[in-house]
Amino acid sequence: QTTVTGVTPEFQMLGTGFADSFLCVGRWSADATPPFIGAVKSRHATIGSSAIVQNGDGVLDIVGYIDDGADVASDVARIRFIVDDANPAENQTGGAILFNTTTVTGATATEALRIDSSGNVGIGVTPTNLLSVEGAIASDWIAEIKQTHATAGQSYGLNVAGGTNSSDQAFRVTNEAESILFNILGSGAVKNPVDNAGFHTGASDDLRMFVSSGSGEVVSTGVLYLKAAAQNILQGTQIQ
Repeated sequence: QTTVTGVTPEFQMLGTGFADSFLCVGRWSADATPPFIGAVKSRHATIGSSAIVQNGDGVLDIVGYIDDGADVASDVARIRFIVDDANPAENQTGGAILFNTTTVTGATATEALRIDSSGNVGIGVTPTNLLSVEGAIASDWIAEIKQTHATAGQSYGLNVAGGTNSSDQAFRVTNEAESILFNILGSGAVKNPVDNAGFHTGASDDLRMFVSSGSGEVVSTGVLYLKAAAQNILQGTQIQ
């Protein structure tokens, strides 16, 4: 037997080759039902008795441990199933799946990606939207989307769709304080709801872009102006 994280597991299957370290679960049946591996978590301290779980309780961990030359105590990755429900009840308990990875200087995996009970996915953050991505990476991008298909007419980048009218927001860019910098409405108009500027980075901007009818009214079609925040329209920037 071997010891893992200072514990000698009750059930062990140990081998030195592929066949004797290969665990296989199979099912032969004339239906679509697969083989099954299950785990049970209860808050009761007596086997066979019942006590309801609480939000955040771990239900199952699948962990990859390694021999680091000193012991078998460090894990490189982990998949964890947890209760994700503020009010778990009989036959009504939400769950989440956490994918954890270990850094090159670490010994324990930490959360990298989460799928919560609403189906929201979070990378680097607990999700609040269908997809939430957050990171604190110096001098690098949070995300990169790249199309490498080279055939002309068949290479597409990123498609963002949302809304059909001026009250919908199809695409939005904000700063870290969540102030809107750039906004494309469902109607196709490009403007910021604060002052109807097409492009700007805050109330004290040096430069903004407006689309105007020429009478001072900001509209979605007409003349293009570049304007300083506290000044009149800059000379030479009117484009007919």
